[in-house]
Amino acid sequence: MTAIADLELAVLSKCLSDIGVESGLEFSEYATLVAERRFTRAGFFTDYKRDVRLQNKDNIKIKHWARIGAKINFGAFDAGFIVFLRDGYIEFLEGYVYEGTWPSNISEYSLYIIP
Repeated sequence: MTAIADLELAVLSKCLSDIGVESGLEFSEYATLVAERRFTRAGFFTDYKRDVRLQNKDNIKIKHWARIGAKINFGAFDAGFIVFLRDGYIEFLEGYVYEGTWPSNISEYSLYIIP
């Protein structure tokens, strides 16, 4: 699994946990759910296939969740993430750095909840 995919799955898991949904999504399954990934200068967008493994089964009525942050590469990059949902399914994930350009390599990260 690539470093970006590892980070994406960790963000999705943290987001779902934060809203009280247990995903149970395994690393080995994650690649099969990605429809497309596009990088921008400041970040990326990852689109997902509609799949029950990315469904909000608890019917929490949210359209996006933006309370996940990360320190990447030992704090060299400060990042934020927005998870977008449509009709109860995770539709896509946006990741971005607050300053500069998205790192070309991710060697380490730590996630946190933005209050």
